[in-house]
Amino acid sequence: FLWEEDEQENEPLRGFRAPGREPEMYGVARQPSLRSIDNNDRDKDRGGSNRPGSGGSESMLPEKDIGSRLLSGLRPTFGPGGDVPSRARPAIQMTQSFSNKVPLSSTSSRSFNIAPRRNSTHEIDKRARGKLRNNELSDIEYEYDGTYGTGKYAGYDDESLPPLNSTDRGASGGFSWNNQFLNTFMAKYCSALVWKDVREAACFTFIIVSIAVFAIAAPRLAASDSKIRTQPERDSRLEAISKRITFAGVSTANLLKPDRVHTPQRQALEWLVFEDPMVIDPGDEHLLQRYALAVLWYSMETTDWKNSERWLTGDGICSWFGVTCHPHSPPGDEKGSSGNGRVTHIDLKKNGLMGTLPQELFNCLTSLQGLDLHDNKLVGTIGESVGALKDLVDLVLRSNSFTGSIPDNITELVKLSTLDLSNNNFEGTLSQKMSFLSDSLTELSLFGNALTGSIPENFGSFKKLAKLYLDSNNLTGTIPTSLGQLSQLLDLRLQENHLDGQIPTELGRLRQVEKVYLDTNILTGSLPRELGGLENLDELSLFENRLQGTLPVELGQLSELRHLYLDGNFLTGSIPPEWGARWGVLRHLYLGGNNLTGAIPIQTSSMQDLEILQLGGGNQLSGSIPTEMGNMVRLEHMSLELNKLSGTVPEQLGLLVNLEELLLHGNNLTGDIPDSICQLTNKSLAEFTAQCAGGKVAPIRCACCSECF
Repeated sequence: FLWEEDEQENEPLRGFRAPGREPEMYGVARQPSLRSIDNNDRDKDRGGSNRPGSGGSESMLPEKDIGSRLLSGLRPTFGPGGDVPSRARPAIQMTQSFSNKVPLSSTSSRSFNIAPRRNSTHEIDKRARGKLRNNELSDIEYEYDGTYGTGKYAGYDDESLPPLNSTDRGASGGFSWNNQFLNTFMAKYCSALVWKDVREAACFTFIIVSIAVFAIAAPRLAASDSKIRTQPERDSRLEAISKRITFAGVSTANLLKPDRVHTPQRQALEWLVFEDPMVIDPGDEHLLQRYALAVLWYSMETTDWKNSERWLTGDGICSWFGVTCHPHSPPGDEKGSSGNGRVTHIDLKKNGLMGTLPQELFNCLTSLQGLDLHDNKLVGTIGESVGALKDLVDLVLRSNSFTGSIPDNITELVKLSTLDLSNNNFEGTLSQKMSFLSDSLTELSLFGNALTGSIPENFGSFKKLAKLYLDSNNLTGTIPTSLGQLSQLLDLRLQENHLDGQIPTELGRLRQVEKVYLDTNILTGSLPRELGGLENLDELSLFENRLQGTLPVELGQLSELRHLYLDGNFLTGSIPPEWGARWGVLRHLYLGGNNLTGAIPIQTSSMQDLEILQLGGGNQLSGSIPTEMGNMVRLEHMSLELNKLSGTVPEQLGLLVNLEELLLHGNNLTGDIPDSICQLTNKSLAEFTAQCAGGKVAPIRCACCSECF
């Protein structure tokens, strides 16, 4: 589009004419011969001083930003000195003029070319071409202070219009509406910023942001709309996917009915049919997996997961957070960044899931090898459908709030290696069918539930079992002797139940075992000597039972033992000196709360790594405190209270610089507490008790004790 001024009086008025003013300026949108001003003519005419309406013989065009002031659809803002008021609002598209002008010769009737150049020939938008042919005049209307005037488009002959040849367009030139619009738009935007036109700048900014948002959203909307255009197509797709789901036995038809809009199954179906940007084909082999994961999403009471990256997007399910596909699944295609594939692992542990576990997860993801959802807030039952996961290797659902019984058909998962259902609210008994997993199971973790009944005898048939956690339940009965056949067992935990009877001597066959927890039960009998053959034993916990008899000397053979808890029983006899000679790595020794007698062996001081020595709380140990105990420099807690110890407190105990607790009350000790021990109270010693009550008549005089008895 071009600007031109003509001063000949016999020419018809072309443009805006303000009431009461002479036709001195013509703001006319014209397209005459499309001639362009060459650089020499423009430079020669630059610098004229005449303005429109000043009576000069030359007309003016904008100098600043000339060549990019095209039709914009915004109000014209005539610069200072113009004849047309700035508040005039045209009903058609106009451009802007400024105070700085470039004169054009009225005699030559030259027109200034603003459109992009290509070999001095320019293409015009077809719509503009149609309006300007055959000398047709079109009325235009302006608004000026509530008064309306009229103007005319100039007419043009067909010969004056250049041919529209699409093949003549090139990267370096040619005209296209998109290029013209973009150039004009950006020029107007930059100019608005320069001239601080806040309204125009704000308007342009809004348009830019809107275009950016549309550019991002349009491809996915187009992808969806391109495949589902009509309501019949949508209904057909809904019916096809519904039938696919029900025929496969994934969900019942009742859950997919239109009136069940609040069921996770119906919500997942509608998302898959109407909202899924992937628009997966109803016959796609991975459709059911995509549906099952969507059901999992809608089964949660909240979707405020800690990480839900790419869930329910147009990306393939293999790229959804926590979802892993088979390494030989098809690579990503145009439908998703990672495509769809056979899901093999779901790992959403500690992710804020809150809701029920849908059966569709088991019915669809039949290639699943690992399912880890521990430390969430899942409720409800597991369901019998879990038996469909024939390839499942690891099932970890601990630390949730599942209820009900453990499904029997979970024993049909013959590849299962890890079964961890601990810290839930499962009830019922332990099924003997668990032995069906004897060839694969390496970890059975059911602690922290409400299981009852006894431990099945055939639990000793697990050939690969390394971890057996049945603690913190309500199990009763005796410990099966068959557990001694678990040749690969490393960790046995049966504590905090109601187990009774004796500790089976067969447990001494567990040559690989490292930890044995049988505490807090009702076990009776004596400590089996056979336990001394557990050469890899690191921790033996038997406290809070009803064990009787003496301390077996054979336990001194446990050279790897670091933790021994025998307190709270009815054990008698003395502490074997052999223990101290071979327990060089022992850290915790709990023997309190029994009926032990005799002196504290001097060999006890050989336990250089010992941190806790608990011999108090109801024993009857006698004799003096060995001075050699001052060599146990790592000792942090020494509990000798409520015994029959006598003599004075050795000053060598002041060498125990790491000592935090020293309990000596309830004995027959006498004398003054050495200053070396009192100095420890200024360092680490926080709790220090003795039989020091009664002032001068007290058996022990202590100036630094935290409590006197």
